[in-house]
Amino acid sequence: MPQIKREKIQFSILQRQDIDGVCSCLAKAFSQREPLAKHMQITVEDFYVLARYLCDKAERQQLSLVAKDTLTNQIVGCHIIESDTSTESEDITKRLSNKFLPIFALLEEVVKPLLTIQSSHKRVAHLFAVAVDEDYQNLGIAKKLLTLELNLLQQRGYEWCEGEFTNPYSLKAIQSVLVSAMMYSNEIAYKTFRYRDTFPFPIDGKVVACLYPTISLKIDEKSVKIMKHVILW
Repeated sequence: MPQIKREKIQFSILQRQDIDGVCSCLAKAFSQREPLAKHMQITVEDFYVLARYLCDKAERQQLSLVAKDTLTNQIVGCHIIESDTSTESEDITKRLSNKFLPIFALLEEVVKPLLTIQSSHKRVAHLFAVAVDEDYQNLGIAKKLLTLELNLLQQRGYEWCEGEFTNPYSLKAIQSVLVSAMMYSNEIAYKTFRYRDTFPFPIDGKVVACLYPTISLKIDEKSVKIMKHVILW
């Protein structure tokens, strides 16, 4: 594969024409590299159903970001956000494989201690997923998506963002762009989580739920440089 140039990666708000590429990016990343999805043997096809639901909603809300290789026009990364004003109430679990159910239960459990704090704040966005194509790792794309997302949320009037991080690399990326002292968090080790009288995740690792103000972004020269080279809104 030819050498990938960082300056050829363009960031923008997710649009209708991006959805197929974003769904593929999400489905491949999560089924192949996300610890819980891998353990539950969730396939690309399984995850694509969830990805399509998330992306259709995200496109309407105009808060999610994509990274695109301008040389190939390929979607190589994405950051999917849900608005706190969403009134869509479809139970997506009815269309998904049952393999997702223990994962959803774990995510619901880890965020519980943060709900009281979250309810006292206005305009809280929810981070669903961050994904980067395997061939585009180690280019700082996840960090740039997170940096840009916080700027976008601030501009749109969102004061806080909440997300559950099941992949240590995504957690490392968010920690690298935030002032940690301003973040609330809770974690659960996979092995300790009980679901319907079983322990479905006998693997190493943990899920971390984070609630963080959008103003907690670390401002440095790199962040400013990133913003100058981005086409967004």
